[in-house]
Amino acid sequence: MPSSSMQPLSATADATGTLTSICQELRDYLQRERRLVDEQIRTYPTPIPRCDVQFNDLYERRTRLSQALQRVSGLLDRHGDHHQACCVRWGAQTLSSLHRR
Repeated sequence: MPSSSMQPLSATADATGTLTSICQELRDYLQRERRLVDEQIRTYPTPIPRCDVQFNDLYERRTRLSQALQRVSGLLDRHGDHHQACCVRWGAQTLSSLHRR
């Protein structure tokens, strides 16, 4: 029977693995979304007037996705539980804001 002092370590390792997995999935999702937006921008009919609202929205979305991707990647690079928990919380807020627009 494992000692009680081993259970918290196992639970901590499981939680860290779960947080890392969630952060990696978030990063992968943001990368896929950015590639889709990049493709939409690349194939957008020309000429594009400066007042084209749809194109400007795509351009702004790409900027937001790139910023989100940088932040998630930075949090993953730090490998700390606190940073990854922040990543999950921030990611939920970011995804929610991206889908509202």
